[in-house]
Order: sequence, then C-alpha cells, then structure tokens
Amino acid sequence: MDDYMTLSGSQRRALLDQSLALHGYVCCICGLSIARGDESLQHLTPRSKGGVTTVENTRPAHKRCNYSLQDRTSEGIAAEVHSGLSYFTRPDAPTDKGVPPRESRPLTPIANEGVPRRVVLITGPPGAGKTTRAHELEREHGLKVYDADNAEWNGHHGREFKAALRQIGRDKTARAAVIVSGATRNAREQAARTIDATEIETLIAPKETLKQRIKERKQTNQTIKAQLAALEDWFKRHEE
Repeated sequence: MDDYMTLSGSQRRALLDQSLALHGYVCCICGLSIARGDESLQHLTPRSKGGVTTVENTRPAHKRCNYSLQDRTSEGIAAEVHSGLSYFTRPDAPTDKGVPPRESRPLTPIANEGVPRRVVLITGPPGAGKTTRAHELEREHGLKVYDADNAEWNGHHGREFKAALRQIGRDKTARAAVIVSGATRNAREQAARTIDATEIETLIAPKETLKQRIKERKQTNQTIKAQLAALEDWFKRHEE
C-alpha cells in the first residue's frame, strides 16, 4: 500500500515543512525559488515505483514541476538542483534580470546536514523593506544577514564588507542573505558574481510610497534626510 496515502493532511504538511527546513524554498526539479503556497513534496523515487515517503526520498518542488514530472524518476537533469542563476542562462531567459550568463551547477549540500547552498542577493532603494526581507530569511531558513549599511562594516564601501562578500562567493556551503542597493544593472551583476548568488530579489515601490515609509521611521532628522537623498539618487541611477 502507498504509505503516502495513509498520512493525514497534517502529517503530510509536517513532512513538507521538514523538507523545506532542510532544503529551503528551492525546487528540486527546476532549481528556482518556490513562492509560498506553491510548494509541494516531490518523491525522488516515485511512489508508483516503490518510493517511500521519508525525509531522504522527498524534496520540495513547485506544484507545477511536481505534476509535470508525474511518475518518472528524478534522474538526469531533473534530479539536479541547479543554482538559481541557471534560470538566466536558458535560451528564452529575459535579458533584464541583472545576472550575467554563467554555467549552472548543482547546489552544494552542507556536509552531514543535507542543506543546499543558498545565497540570496537583496537589492532595492531605501525604504523598500530589504532588511525586513533579509531577517525573514534568517528566521525561516537560517540564512545569515549581511547588510552593506550596517555600521559593523564601516559603511557601504567598507573593505571588511567586501572581503566578507568574497568569502561568501568562495564558500560552497554558504547560507546568506546579502543586502546591497544595486541601483544599476552593473552593480547587481557584480554583486551576484562576487557572492555567487543563487537568487536575486529586487524590492521596489513607488517613490512617494518609499518617501513616506522613510519619514515614518523612528530616526533622527539627519538620518531621514540622508535616506531621502539616497532614495532620490537611487531612482536617478536605477536601471531595469
């Protein structure tokens, strides 16, 4: 009997949540990020071929990818969990995503933990919610936050921050959320290469909305003035 069918809805969800905690919101079939609500549990060896419902035999997947694979085994290309940058190397990939072409490769699991490498580059203007998003990834997926504007890095262009980013790029087990402004396409591309990003998220909203958010922050007038100036500068330099 198919053991998956004996599980209750809450038991299935618990197994999916466990898989997401181990492997993150990354589809094991296409390698792209999974939006909340689009996650499903993929059996590496299909249930129809004797695959059992265990943590070892399951991975997160998009619902559509899971359905498309149906009862085929997860072998060959479909079995590889590719870097999110592989999306931008497809022949039909959009040309304005801010990531240079590069060869895709499997994500590297952390030794003895089965957790894949995940480095998220978060860009956007002041007030867009980059820090909030980064700490959400920290809480939910255990990613370490690297914020260019944090005082510990001596400002946006601090040498220590740049050195930390280069280290992330070399680390085959890195789990990080990196925040930079990334107004220009070149800045995003350079940051993505430096940290060997698996994903890029650009957060943006109408300028007037962002101005209001900045003004509502509990900060000194001098800080707010500086952030408003930075906001104007970001939109002047912004490239899709």
